[in-house]
Amino acid sequence: MIVSGKFMTTTENKEKPTPKDISAALSRYDLVVDILEKLIATLEEKNKDDNRWFIFASKIGKKFLTHTLTINQIYSEEVYYNNTNSERFRFIDTGSMFSLLRVQLENYAVLYHLFADNCKMEEKTLRFKLWQLDGLRTRQAFKRPDDKVIDSIEVEKSEIDLIISEIKNFSYFKSQPIEIQEQLIKFSMWRFTENSLKNKDKNKRKISIEQTITNTGIKTNKIFENWYSHTSTHLHTNFWSVVQNDTLTLDQKITSEYIGIMMSTFVVSFFIIDFCKIQETARVFYDALPDNHKAIIKSFDSREKTSH
Repeated sequence: MIVSGKFMTTTENKEKPTPKDISAALSRYDLVVDILEKLIATLEEKNKDDNRWFIFASKIGKKFLTHTLTINQIYSEEVYYNNTNSERFRFIDTGSMFSLLRVQLENYAVLYHLFADNCKMEEKTLRFKLWQLDGLRTRQAFKRPDDKVIDSIEVEKSEIDLIISEIKNFSYFKSQPIEIQEQLIKFSMWRFTENSLKNKDKNKRKISIEQTITNTGIKTNKIFENWYSHTSTHLHTNFWSVVQNDTLTLDQKITSEYIGIMMSTFVVSFFIIDFCKIQETARVFYDALPDNHKAIIKSFDSREKTSH
């Protein structure tokens, strides 16, 4: 559980959000989610006939929005159940909530790594093409008996060959040593940075998912300290997540829910702000927002990120 900017055990938790705190947090979250939803709709309409590679960012945004709407529904609707003694209890699924928070965070990190990172454009393009290659190769490995799908797989093989050919023509790619070129293509190694490729240890040239998250500029010494690891325990049914699921009191679950609302508000704000760096349409949309709405988003974006 996170309290006052740190992960803490349930026995250390001495604070509890008031109904007013929760109501204010939900209002802010509803606002940023509504802004995100309108932003993605604007981008989808503007970009529907545009097939340039960087326009795919709005598709990642659409996926992010899907998870965000789901988690917003979890926050917004209270569910109750009766036990064997007909006592009425509020139901809060802490594990699913934090699993979705991790999905949100990873989705944002991918958007940032592929499109918003402060690196050379050809490096971004190479990351994107390797990411695309990785996805197609993953699908190739699936077993499907359906003839129609098998035909699609054959078509994808030609697409894979085309992507590899495009990658080999990038000047940034050709500037790398042959060993690294081969490693990038062989392993579809899209999670890299210019610095990681310089590592003499080839096993460290591919950065971890957690590194892509910290590379977004999120501070790791405050609210987000250990957050990715904590949410992962719920996603993967870690021992500690089972213990929490079994022992958290209702008040502790409500505190966790409040924390989840705040954490998701941070990430949605990050997403909106960084998207404005990617596409002019997003910048125009954001600039047209009321000043008080922009102030809320900026307060969450600047509060917990390093300058980058």
